[in-house]
Amino acid sequence: MTGAALGMPGQLANESLADYKKQFQAQIALIEAEEQRQLAAEAARLHAEATATAEKQRLQAEAGADTQARRNEAKDLLQRHEAASIERLKFWHFEPSNDDDATPEELHKEFLSKLVTRLLYACNYQQSELERQNQELQQQYHDLKKQHQELANLRRTVKSREDATRALNSRVLDLEQAVPGPNAGVSSSAPPNRQLEERVDHVVAMLGDISTFVAPTTISSQLETLKTEVQQLQLPNTYGNSSNQYKMPTFQLEKFDDYTHQDPVLWWEAFTTQLRILPVAKHVYIGSLFMNSKGGCPIWLTYLAATHGVDVVNLRDKITWEELTRLWKKRFIVDDAPTLAINRLFTMTQGNAATRDWLTKWQEIAATPDLDLPFSYLRCKFYNRSCAALSQTLGDREQYSTFTEIIDKAREIIKTNRSAAHERSAW
Repeated sequence: MTGAALGMPGQLANESLADYKKQFQAQIALIEAEEQRQLAAEAARLHAEATATAEKQRLQAEAGADTQARRNEAKDLLQRHEAASIERLKFWHFEPSNDDDATPEELHKEFLSKLVTRLLYACNYQQSELERQNQELQQQYHDLKKQHQELANLRRTVKSREDATRALNSRVLDLEQAVPGPNAGVSSSAPPNRQLEERVDHVVAMLGDISTFVAPTTISSQLETLKTEVQQLQLPNTYGNSSNQYKMPTFQLEKFDDYTHQDPVLWWEAFTTQLRILPVAKHVYIGSLFMNSKGGCPIWLTYLAATHGVDVVNLRDKITWEELTRLWKKRFIVDDAPTLAINRLFTMTQGNAATRDWLTKWQEIAATPDLDLPFSYLRCKFYNRSCAALSQTLGDREQYSTFTEIIDKAREIIKTNRSAAHERSAW
């Protein structure tokens, strides 16, 4: 049977089926060989990258160990020189007796001995401070690398959310096009096409910024709400005149977002005030709250509706507005003591208030229940927020193991040291 009779793709006019099959099998073999070659090349590339990464990490570890060894060696050498110098300076001290007074040369040696000893102690202290600062800089470098990785992950998340937004817009466009026109033979109780489009615009505005949602499941729940809204618009209005479609007024306030530092008390007062001023029907109060919020609030409303077995638009049939108000305030207007204590740390600079009151406020912050801050962090912040005289008089921060010890020592210092009690911090 010839190729002309079969008409196979790529078969010549006078080519037999057997020849065509051989040629086709040869092409498949070439394709499989090319695939194997590419897979082998990719495996070799990945292996080379892994080897290079391991070698780089090994070199970095060796360099770090070598640097630490040199640092320890220099530190030991400095300590030995310091001990030897202090031992030699002991012979310069003058021990007075009852019948012998110090000569000018001995007094000069005594002065030089004390001066050099203090200089050695100061150098040793500066060396330890430089070591500590170097460790802090290394920690900050690692933190910056981690934040850079988190930022890259966030960019990928934003890109995926943008793709979800485009898919949602396409779905909304399909729903708008699916609305029957005035010539589609609908009943007289259906709303006009123009009003239906306006209502769909309100529902789209209700969705808000899709990048602030916490999970893709929220998008599907929003689509279900949108479908329910469109279906209800095609049914008679059970809360008023069926011949007139209710139009939601526009609220002149920013959407409530509990993820930001927005004050929930002030926002709720503004929202309820506009509910009373604008011509808003009471049966759409819950829908108004849903459309004028984003972040965790619409998710909470969706969950509350799911617990009652209804959608958000029908939640008004299961719960009163007064009960919802009580639940909303219980959920979003809370007294977060640890957060308030952490915020106070940024305003606790010495000099803003009397030093005794300032120390008392520090004690209150440290005693806050469930304050998830390590002692080393609080100690560092206390030193940074103290004036120079107080922090220097307190001495090395590593000698304190509890925050109470720092406060007690500071109270003793300010009793006799006026500069430590009244000087303003330069931070």
